[in-house]
Amino acid sequence: MNLYELDDQLLNVWVAKAEGHMIATIKQGGEITGYSIYYYSGDTPRIPRYTTEPGIADALIAREGITTIHLRSFIPGYTYQSSHPALKGSRGGPTEYIAAMRAYVASRYGNELPEEI
Repeated sequence: MNLYELDDQLLNVWVAKAEGHMIATIKQGGEITGYSIYYYSGDTPRIPRYTTEPGIADALIAREGITTIHLRSFIPGYTYQSSHPALKGSRGGPTEYIAAMRAYVASRYGNELPEEI
């Protein structure tokens, strides 16, 4: 699966995996209906929303040294470009957080991801 094919939910799952979380697949009738992370406390398991929650995303971006620029582009889906120190080149996205999380996941796994999480 290509990094750019991931919707917000799957991108968040891959970021959580890169962060070291154990990922649980939720299935109903043999179909995947969602994902969660394993918690060993009483918390409700959910995947953090790295692509939309500034408090979570900003800390990860700062820790990883990810830089993002806003492009004046009319190409849909590539308004922002983010670079990670471990990558050559940048990764694009429609928001600064999606571009940054794509760069983070690419720094760990590359642009082509395994089908199974």
